[in-house]
Amino acid sequence: MVMKKLLPIMAFLATLLTGTKAVSDDNPLESTNPDVRLEAALKQAKANNPDAIPVLIDLLAVLPANKRAPAEEYLRDLAGDWAPASAPVREDEIARKIHRDSWAAWWANTDGPALLALLKKRTLDAKEVEKVKDAIRRLGDKSFTNREKAVVELVARGRPVLPYLREALKNGELEIVRRAQRCIQRIEEEPGQKMPATAFRLLAMRKPAGALQALLAYLPFAEEETFADMQSAMASLAVRDGKPDPALVVALEDSQPAIRATAAEALARANDLKSRPAVRKLLSDADKNVRFRVALALAPRDSQAIPVLIALVADTSGDQAWQIHDVLSQLAGEKAPPVPEDNADARKKASEAWAAWWKENSEKVDLTKLSNPDRSFLGFSLICESNTGRILELGRDKKPRWSFGGLQFPVDAWVLPNNRVIIAELTGSKITERDLKGTVHWEQRTQGQPYNVQRLPNGHTFVATNTQVVEYDRTGKQVLLVNNLGNLTAGYKAKNGHIFCVANGQCIHMDGTGKRINMFPAGGNPSWVSGIDVLANGRILITLPNKVCEFDPKGKQTLEVNIVNVTTATGLPNGNILAGCHNIRRVMEVDRKGRVVWQYTEAQSPFRVRGR
Repeated sequence: MVMKKLLPIMAFLATLLTGTKAVSDDNPLESTNPDVRLEAALKQAKANNPDAIPVLIDLLAVLPANKRAPAEEYLRDLAGDWAPASAPVREDEIARKIHRDSWAAWWANTDGPALLALLKKRTLDAKEVEKVKDAIRRLGDKSFTNREKAVVELVARGRPVLPYLREALKNGELEIVRRAQRCIQRIEEEPGQKMPATAFRLLAMRKPAGALQALLAYLPFAEEETFADMQSAMASLAVRDGKPDPALVVALEDSQPAIRATAAEALARANDLKSRPAVRKLLSDADKNVRFRVALALAPRDSQAIPVLIALVADTSGDQAWQIHDVLSQLAGEKAPPVPEDNADARKKASEAWAAWWKENSEKVDLTKLSNPDRSFLGFSLICESNTGRILELGRDKKPRWSFGGLQFPVDAWVLPNNRVIIAELTGSKITERDLKGTVHWEQRTQGQPYNVQRLPNGHTFVATNTQVVEYDRTGKQVLLVNNLGNLTAGYKAKNGHIFCVANGQCIHMDGTGKRINMFPAGGNPSWVSGIDVLANGRILITLPNKVCEFDPKGKQTLEVNIVNVTTATGLPNGNILAGCHNIRRVMEVDRKGRVVWQYTEAQSPFRVRGR
């Protein structure tokens, strides 16, 4: 049995050591120059070419530490929680080969069949679903023994039964609800049962036959935190050899709305023109949520989606109406209609205003202005506890999902797509990138105390300190530096590349090179640092003592909301404000009239809160 498991690893190593292909001048992956191989392999790996991964692994035994760092960094991002142990302690030939071999084992053990088996294990077929539903009914059985057996049976099935148990919480029978809650709690206490996000990234890389069928079957059991990774994998797999995958085309007519919408999103994001007519049909789907999801996915690529979004402003929930407004505002700029209030009449008027704008501007809009509306909002809240040196994230249920400590006064943080967290640590004068256990994977020391941090789409890191704004590449090289801005308290780089800073009570608006465009009063002088956020519609939130103000890029104030002891505030897709109130130990969501939607009172010193 042991030998059987080792065979694929041994075959992989034999390929590396002896080579199975003749060296070709036409294929840079086979170049005799390791620097050329590294550059080519990184480029092709980012394009989801699996042939590049063994090359990167081979280079771990060839290149010195300073040169192999990009390969190791890419592999660790791809492997996620499955990554082998850290780099070798020594820098000799044997140590590097041992390190390479551990990565070879990782690659051999995460092949297509293994990934599909992992998906299947977390997917229930129709017969199993009926068994689960029967067990849930038996949670209310008259016999105590039968009720206990049902609990054991459900817990043993693990995370795939969670959607059905959560539905059972709506049951009118108290005993079923109570026992369903107990089952959910016991299942969620086993984090090892979760589907790792890296499995989806590897599926997109490996492209095994039947991957999309497996993903579509798994869809009803997908977890919120990895749903975006699953969507990305499906988009990567949607087209093969220039043709849309038949499984997705068939799924466009599935009876389940979630499957129709997800299949359409994948084909839309893959920008597959052959399936576009079939995807467009879902713009008039009977299910409102299908129309919403498909229109958002098509919007950056197909103008026929825009009138559907406009109609939905009047015909959907407040949160979705706000999300649509933010997307359309990226197209309309200064001509965008006013933000609608959260009531049916206001949304109807906003829809009519957007329809009038579209009638006038439909021939000249630039859909490429739309900044990735593809990633769904999870409803999670990331909290920086500055005094305790802790980061934690709340789920939709407002309970902590994960946390770690050991930080030096964290004042800003973002969760990255690879489930890492980038953090501004003020006391330590550094930026760190950590995994969800707090392990540091990247660090950058700063000149001055860092107040705000962002990981940009190009992989660079933007930082605003008390003395400057600076942008670093992954090697730590400064690619942008702006000084002489005064007493800085906050800074942010918007999606269009423009920079907004708060200094001496003024908001300074600069282009991407640091050249000033304009400056306007920020409404007061902030008493806290890092209190700035730029919304999807281009407006700027600035946190002041006991209030949050919103401005358009020209400095016109569009909103003022009073929030006692607010430290920092960020915007949400529904138009509300997520606030951290350090002194009174409150995290709260506040609507645009200042009404508290919810609040969390168990954080110790919540300085910054971000939704995702």
